[in-house]
Amino acid sequence: MTGAAFRTAMMRWATAGYGAAPLADQVDEAFAMLADGLATPTPNTEES
Repeated sequence: MTGAAFRTAMMRWATAGYGAAPLADQVDEAFAMLADGLATPTPNTEES
């Protein structure tokens, strides 16, 4: 998943042309979108 987010950010940055947001901002946005789509982990309270 991380590779896809980074690749997407790079492609958006590369095709945006002059005046595009910096690559670092594009990467931050891609990972934020990825994180928004992930489920919130639930703590495991069961003992082994």
